Amino acid sequence: MRIIGFGLICIAALLSAACSQIAQPGTAPTAGTTQVPTATAQATNPSETLPTVAAGANDIVITYRKTGGIAGIDETMTVYADGKLTLTSRGSAVKQAQATPAEIDQLRQVLGSDDFARLEATYQAVGADLFTYMLIVPSGPTPRTITTMDGAQNPPVLDQAIAALEQLRAKFR
Repeated sequence: MRIIGFGLICIAALLSAACSQIAQPGTAPTAGTTQVPTATAQATNPSETLPTVAAGANDIVITYRKTGGIAGIDETMTVYADGKLTLTSRGSAVKQAQATPAEIDQLRQVLGSDDFARLEATYQAVGADLFTYMLIVPSGPTPRTITTMDGAQNPPVLDQAIAALEQLRAKFR
């Protein structure tokens, strides 16, 4: 019984510490805080959680942000036209990798497809510890942001885009 009680105290302490690191909705993040969308959050103002894109960064193909899960990850990968990849993770230094021209072409085909152009801005699901995926396409006919999460009913083209991005993400392992 003591072990269970101690375990509950540890879990409560971890949750308290984690919650103190998350900015509350409607407040500006401060140093050391991160806004993490919850699995049941409504995307009422997606600009509140968008990673910033440097002015003149027109060589960015896509910015891919993955948050959530039981570990509460928060990673942002930026894919550049020349194949350069950057990955930022909470509490870690920026990492770099390189994609091949074929990988960038494959990704651009998916992002430039008519099916991708018809995607809705948000695909929601309900559950605990779900990953949330944000795809920010800064150029093209219409710059846009698409947000989905585990368990959402995604159109196949959105799943293709996420799979291609996860393959690029694997280059950092």
